[in-house]
Amino acid sequence: AAGNSSANSTTINATTTSASLITDLYFSEYVEGSSNNKILEIANGTGSSVALSSYVVKKQTNGAGAWSTGITLSGTLANGAKYVMVHSSTSSACYPVASANYSSAGNELTFNGNDAVGLFKNGVLIDIIGTFNGGTANFSADETLRRNTTVAVPNVTFNKATDWTVYGLDTYSVIVN
Repeated sequence: AAGNSSANSTTINATTTSASLITDLYFSEYVEGSSNNKILEIANGTGSSVALSSYVVKKQTNGAGAWSTGITLSGTLANGAKYVMVHSSTSSACYPVASANYSSAGNELTFNGNDAVGLFKNGVLIDIIGTFNGGTANFSADETLRRNTTVAVPNVTFNKATDWTVYGLDTYSVIVN
């Protein structure tokens, strides 16, 4: 209206990226199945490959006492990849043991629905399934939990209702978050 005008500005091209909610490795799936069908899946969605030597998986037995000594992970986990840990007697119908990154009949892979499982980095808890010192109440017996893709991970507070989707007994499927 005032008659002011100017030439077009220089064009700028830009690309935006989405902010990641994923700050470190985290548990993406937990199978507390029949008999020895016990599976833990750890995911890397950090944007970079991660050396696993700083990570340990520990278990608290029956919702009381100290964390176990733990299983120290090894190797490198590429961005977008999964590290699968299974009980060495897991049924092939549930998951083929030979395809796992780690298999053992050790303490950490004999969990049941009231055993908290923790992922530690350099001795510090960074992610958990269950409640440490949660007592004998089952938080997830005879079921599979898959981490929802909309939650910030890892997380040291277990919230099954908002952070996980529950599936039936002996259900396993590699998912990519």
